[in-house]
Amino acid sequence: MMVTANCVQKTTDRCQPQENPKALDLIDRYHKRFPVQRNCIHCFNVIYNSVPLSLHKELCKWSGLVTGRLDFTTENETETLEVLEYFAGTRKELPYGEYTTGHEKRGVE
Repeated sequence: MMVTANCVQKTTDRCQPQENPKALDLIDRYHKRFPVQRNCIHCFNVIYNSVPLSLHKELCKWSGLVTGRLDFTTENETETLEVLEYFAGTRKELPYGEYTTGHEKRGVE
């Protein structure tokens, strides 16, 4: 969703670069959790959306034009396997109920 130009922890005076950076969560006013992956070497963060990005319903639109790509960010081993099974055709339902399509329908200006 977003890459910050500075570290979230450093701006709150809790920078601990000697530690192995663990993911944090930012919580918005609706109590949604946004995972934050810290990069302490270069002092920036990647903030992910609170729900997965999935364009699975749009695949038929691009059939034969592009090859697929799956990026995993905060999924554990079980969740990753379930998503792979869905796209391999051995699972009927997506393993997550809520997802976003990003700006797919809106486009980008």
